[in-house]
Amino acid sequence: MTNKRSKKENKDAFLKDYNIYSEIIEEINAPLCFLDPNGEFLLSNPSCDDLLGISKGNLRGRNLKEFISPKMFKKVKEWIKNGDDLPELEISKKEGKNNALHVISSPKYNKKSKYIGSLVFFEDISVRKKFECKLQEQIEELQKELVFKNNLLSSLLYKTPDHVYFKDRESRFVRVSRAFVEDLGIENFNDVIGKTDFDFFTKSHAEQAYREEQEMIKTKKPVIGKIIEESYLNGKRAWVSTTKVPWYNEKGNVIGILGVSRNITETKELEKKLKKRLAELGEEVILKSNLLSALLDNTPDHVYFKDKKSRFIQASKSVVEKLRLKSVDELIGKTDFDYFTDEHAEEAFRDEQKIMETGKPIEGKIERETYSDGRIAWVSTTKIPRYDEKGNIIGTLGISRDITQQKEKEIKEKLKDSAGKKKPEDKG
Repeated sequence: MTNKRSKKENKDAFLKDYNIYSEIIEEINAPLCFLDPNGEFLLSNPSCDDLLGISKGNLRGRNLKEFISPKMFKKVKEWIKNGDDLPELEISKKEGKNNALHVISSPKYNKKSKYIGSLVFFEDISVRKKFECKLQEQIEELQKELVFKNNLLSSLLYKTPDHVYFKDRESRFVRVSRAFVEDLGIENFNDVIGKTDFDFFTKSHAEQAYREEQEMIKTKKPVIGKIIEESYLNGKRAWVSTTKVPWYNEKGNVIGILGVSRNITETKELEKKLKKRLAELGEEVILKSNLLSALLDNTPDHVYFKDKKSRFIQASKSVVEKLRLKSVDELIGKTDFDYFTDEHAEEAFRDEQKIMETGKPIEGKIERETYSDGRIAWVSTTKIPRYDEKGNIIGTLGISRDITQQKEKEIKEKLKDSAGKKKPEDKG
């Protein structure tokens, strides 16, 4: 009986001020209601009814505990009674959907200072909550990606044998690889950061690198696979294959350069030795050597291998380009008769057959090459026999160096000298 009497007293006290609350609640579009101390809805406006999924006017007499977790109901009543601000309260609507609400309450008391209920404002923060959750997920994903990429970069910079370096727009080092620091003879990475090539390399090398990088920052054109000789201040020298590309920020602006330099000193020295000893090496040694590919791809001379019938079995990139072919595969199995005039092809065939018969090479032969398409070139040709592991001749190796410009110059000079020595005709 006591609870019923207390509840009736609360309602009576509230109803005395009903008109005041009713006008306030009805005039405001935001979800507002009046809850008694037990959480019962004594009054609500249409916005509040709609928010809780109840048809207009049917929320009165229902209890807040129908919409929230039973475990939370007691705490929520205390918060509302105390006028606490609830940043987030999850409610369950009639249709089974969940909403997140921000709750603000204003406790009301009667003349005897007895708590009779609270005027409560509900703010639906579901959309904002979903947005915040999605934003948080995106931030977490970006953080994971950033950590992942940073770990990959750190691993790369620590383990790669290449010199990898980032520079700002003033060509100052921002980040470098371990191999680069070690080759500089420096123990601490931080001793490189903020420095430039002028601190570690000779002036001539540093100036060339600086000009190249500043031009790249302006034009955004990369430098790919440039072969250069680096000269250090400590006297060390090294050949490297260098690639440099512009370094962009997230807005697409160039903020510096990224460089990768691979030490090819050993390869460079071996290439020189290989060119010198090429005539002495047998087919198996050459074909099995990885250096052959580097030589055939980079030498300006025309290098070619033929079998006993003077058919091509391998050739340098320069030969492929000179014959205007797409790849060396088109050349394999063909002969000079497929690309040159019969006159030149027959002479080359006779020379090669004689070499294989006698075992005697042809060295520095100056010959005129006449192509099937009408082109003419002068070359200095050396051809030697090729042997198998048993010492049997199995073909020829040829190296032809283009001397067309030199030869044409000599011919012009001879014609000029001849014209100068010619006596003028006697006048009658």
